[in-house]
Amino acid sequence: MADRPLEIPTWATDANYVATGEAWDGQPTKVAPAPAKQAEGVEPGERFPADYFNWILNRLGGWVAYLAQLPLVNWIIRAHATAGTPTSAVSVATRTWVAELDAFMAIFATASNGKAQRSTDGVAWEDLSGTLTGALNDICFMGGSVNRWLIAGAGGVIWHHAKNTGGAWAAVGPGSGDDFKAIASDDAGTFAVAVGDNGRIYTSTDGTTWTSRTSGTGEDLRDVAYGGGRWVAVGTAVGVDECIITSTDGITWSSLALGPASTVSHVVYDAESEKFLVFVGTTVRQIDAATGTLSGSVATLGRVPTCVATDGAGTIVVASAIYLTTSSDAGVTWSTETLCTQGTSVLTNFTGLTYNATLGTYVVVGEDGAAGGPIVAQSMRMR
Repeated sequence: MADRPLEIPTWATDANYVATGEAWDGQPTKVAPAPAKQAEGVEPGERFPADYFNWILNRLGGWVAYLAQLPLVNWIIRAHATAGTPTSAVSVATRTWVAELDAFMAIFATASNGKAQRSTDGVAWEDLSGTLTGALNDICFMGGSVNRWLIAGAGGVIWHHAKNTGGAWAAVGPGSGDDFKAIASDDAGTFAVAVGDNGRIYTSTDGTTWTSRTSGTGEDLRDVAYGGGRWVAVGTAVGVDECIITSTDGITWSSLALGPASTVSHVVYDAESEKFLVFVGTTVRQIDAATGTLSGSVATLGRVPTCVATDGAGTIVVASAIYLTTSSDAGVTWSTETLCTQGTSVLTNFTGLTYNATLGTYVVVGEDGAAGGPIVAQSMRMR
């Protein structure tokens, strides 16, 4: 699939073009056909005047520019059905695998042990659960020379898998009983961070050996992100203070906020602005990647997010239960919420969201509240 052009063409107008010697010198460069001609169109064999043609190109360019500001115009929503259908989707991640197709890996909750399932297109899925046991909370792909899927699990367990096919997952970690709730890797695939309950932070350079780090907080950490040479982790213990901590090496951490009780649900890095977006309740705050400076509220959403993702080129997508909204300016302004339904069945909760740059599509996973079982939605708009 060809990449979407990033530059919008601009056509000659009276304001930006001065004719110099052409046969139509001095004539308007953007002349609209008469209304009757606009309705009639061009007859077969008719020579269409150049100024009319230029007017059409201007109109087309205007529509292209408009559509380019709509990163998500529609979603294709599908029920997720595989052998041993899980009860709900938890999280989804994407990666570029050496010598193979790009793929998505989603983790799902079941009545007993979690499942991991893979898809090359976000449509058809195959089960790769292998030896996974217990609850699964988050998944990421650690690229570079490591090339491993990593899953943050319950009971202080981190799962890793170095294949894009079936087989055994290996379990590592302290097994202390503190659940790992989020996991992320840096861009180069050289460093990964897992965070969880009671301020627990573990780091790894290979996805298999993990080292405990001091977070400086006892709050439950719920999300972690990397970008611009900085790590940010966020969390909240119920009824206690909000927690936002940051690090430039993933080893030494410092606090940016420890304020009144509020739900700090997610953090995501926006490469276009070089800022992190931190979601505190329904408000959005920013952290400058270079300086680590935390802003006040830059925007207010209508709902608390359940999952967030970015395309790495300036667009952030937030799912809040059955609603989706986007921002293309580092979270300052947001689109009108999109309510996603599947026929008469309403999606009760989106829980995982990711973007695949090669396929040019977002995939969001969640639970179909009316029919039961997991649901998968894929953005129709390619970016």
